[in-house]
Amino acid sequence: MIKKVISVILGIILFGIIGILITQASTTIHEEIHVIVAKLFGADAGINKIDVYTGSSSYEFVKDVSKSYDILIAMAPSLILFFVAWYIWESFGENSIMRAVALVMWLYSVFPSSFPILPGSDFYYAIQVGANPIFMWIIWIFISGVVWYNIIEEIEDRKIF
Repeated sequence: MIKKVISVILGIILFGIIGILITQASTTIHEEIHVIVAKLFGADAGINKIDVYTGSSSYEFVKDVSKSYDILIAMAPSLILFFVAWYIWESFGENSIMRAVALVMWLYSVFPSSFPILPGSDFYYAIQVGANPIFMWIIWIFISGVVWYNIIEEIEDRKIF
């Protein structure tokens, strides 16, 4: 009995650590995508800070550029990680741990940063610099629909409820 309790406690701790590492990796990749896209557009860019659930990067252009660059830099991580997570979700089998990785990417990196009215989110910033709010909401609704459809389908397939 004691061995079982200790095993459960160690399992919870191990999965908690793995969850934090996956979340940290997702945040790091998210911020690095901002930097890569900004550099592709000719900006001097870098990461300011990365915490487990939040991060910030900055970039500066040496010449005046279109506001659309700012919008694309802000939107890039959410869109890229959404499609990468979707690819992972569809490519690996039902019982693959990679589906959990895709789920973490969607829930911790894509959803919060693509929610248009969340101050500090990437889509919120994109709207502030000139993106069409209706277009941003359409993207968010599409992302939400795909993610929740896949999650609900998984729950139904496993007859959890």
